Order: sequence, then structure tokens, then C-alpha cells
Amino acid sequence: MKVRGVDVKDIALLEFDSAKGLIEPMEQIKRIDMPKKVILTFFRDVILQLLEQKQIETIYTLKSESGESHLYKYIDNSACLFGLGVGAPLAGGHLEEIIALGGEEFVACGGAGVLIHKEVGSLILVESGVRDEGTSFHYMKPSREIEMDRDLLKNVCNTLDHIGISYMVGKTWTTDGFYRETKSKIAKRVEEGCVCVEMEFTALLAIAKFRQVKFSQILYSGDLLSGENWDGRKWHTRTELRSDVVQIAREIVLNY
Repeated sequence: MKVRGVDVKDIALLEFDSAKGLIEPMEQIKRIDMPKKVILTFFRDVILQLLEQKQIETIYTLKSESGESHLYKYIDNSACLFGLGVGAPLAGGHLEEIIALGGEEFVACGGAGVLIHKEVGSLILVESGVRDEGTSFHYMKPSREIEMDRDLLKNVCNTLDHIGISYMVGKTWTTDGFYRETKSKIAKRVEEGCVCVEMEFTALLAIAKFRQVKFSQILYSGDLLSGENWDGRKWHTRTELRSDVVQIAREIVLNY
């Protein structure tokens, strides 16, 4: 079979193999005594705030060439908190390692560019995603999209409804190349139902499915990509909003 003149057999990314990896995280990392529920976030500012307020404490440190990443737990021992690296490969590697340590139920929270007009801070519960990144193809067979577990989706919706949070359920576009979000690609993603764009969801969900752990993700509407020009909307400076999103993620994982 050829796609635009290229034989799919020549595309290495499509060579999915479900066999055991040569380097398995569960064989390299020793399990620890930790809460099984884990909030994954990209909001380092919120983590620092929680540390200053003495709401969390460090229980483990992951080390790599890029530095140290800390796993925290809430003082009440209800859940863990971890700051993911940005981008599917790094975030996915972190998820693998937290699973190896003992994590079993995950909620990720972050910000996303919106492809349709949504106010800054509007909450999106991601139900599916277009796989425009590479990491997920190492964890599941090639497909255009991936969907989260429907029963878990319903569970998360019930939690959000119970705590009175306004949100929308939608599809995301996960891409490795945020500098290559062209107008034609944006238009195509909107046409197929994507409401936002980010860099990790489809990879994290594929890993969770492969390792058979629970995973969901909420995103808040950040920069705007629906106009003629990009509008950053100062989305990454809204610490109070980001703190609220982490707290919502905590409520979700505690009610899995």
C-alpha cells in the first residue's frame, strides 16, 4: 500500500510490535510504598505553591540527563502529584516510570491551544485524540485516533457534574511539532472535530492502555489558534486558574 507515493512498509513508525521491550521500566525501577492515585501536571508553578504551603512532600526522585524530577504525595496520603516533562516522548517516559513505581490511576491536567473560540480557562475533558505524534505508535497499532475508556469517561463526567464544574467533552489534536501548526492543518483538525491542540494526550493514553492503568485528562483553554494570527492570551501566567485545575484533577482521581 502506498500513501502519497510512499510504501507504508518504508515507514518505520508503523511497525508496531507488542513484544516485551529490551528495557522494561518495571525491571529497572523498584516499586515503592505510594498512593496508587496520581495527578500528572505540567504546572510547575502550582507544584512550587503547594510545596510552600506544605500540602505536599517529596517521596521519590527520578534522575536523568535532563535533571531531576520529583514525585510528591499529599500530606493526607490521598494521592501523588508529579510534574510531567513537555512533549509526548518525555511525558510518556515519565508516565512509564511512575507506573513502575506503583501508580495505577492517573489524571493529567494541563493547558491547550484552542481551535475554536473558548474563553481562557474553559475546561475541556478530553474523550479522544488525533495521533499526530510518534510515541503512541510504539504502544498500539496504527490508527488515526484513540479514545479513552467510555466507562471512565462517564465516571469523570459524574464527578465534574457533582462538584458543579462547567466543562465540555471534546477531541484533541496531539502533535509533536507545535511550530508546524499550519492554517490548513488547523482547518482540517477542526473539520474532523478537534477543539484543542496539545502535545501529550494520545501518547499518555496509549501507554496507559498498554500498561492497563486508568487514565483521563482535563485541559484548560489557553492560547487561541482560531483567528488569522496566534493569540497567546497570557495563558501560562494564570497561576490561580492553574491551581484550580490541579485541585479539580485531584477530585477526579479520588473519585475513580
